[in-house]
Amino acid sequence: MINSHVLRETMNYTPAQIANTFLSRYGAADGISHMKLQKLVYCVHGWWLAYHNEALVSEKPQVWQYGPVFPSLYNELKVYGTTPIKEPLKPFPFSDAVPIVPTTDSNGIQLIDWVWGRYGHLSAMALSDMTHKPGTAWRKVAESRDYRVPRGLPLEDVDVREEFNLLKKEFEVQA
Repeated sequence: MINSHVLRETMNYTPAQIANTFLSRYGAADGISHMKLQKLVYCVHGWWLAYHNEALVSEKPQVWQYGPVFPSLYNELKVYGTTPIKEPLKPFPFSDAVPIVPTTDSNGIQLIDWVWGRYGHLSAMALSDMTHKPGTAWRKVAESRDYRVPRGLPLEDVDVREEFNLLKKEFEVQA
């Protein structure tokens, strides 16, 4: 699983870099939908927080109607609608450089691969349902505001960490 004892330089990645890593490693054949990428990036964010005191993702997810959403990733992927995305996003139309998590970051890559192995077989809707369960960070914040959440409200790392620490405990019991 995730080696939480390895010292590493603090490195944050944009949600797009993590999404691009999923796309470059797992999206070529069937593609990955926008919603599924949002939820996978959220899982990377949460699992990292369950093992570390710092965030891996440079942006906090926000509380949106259909679960946690990274706004910058939403803005980059909304043009795809429900069409599966098969190739990593390029920062510029004619650029060759595709921003991904570098393979030299073995912890980051290990986590992305682990998240794919654990959740990659699930549909976007199943992943969305997972983020809406009682006890999740999104659900707690949405319920506390009677599901009338102001636009742009972030999910705090402490709440996401708590959600994934519970999943971590369940996982460790199963292992």
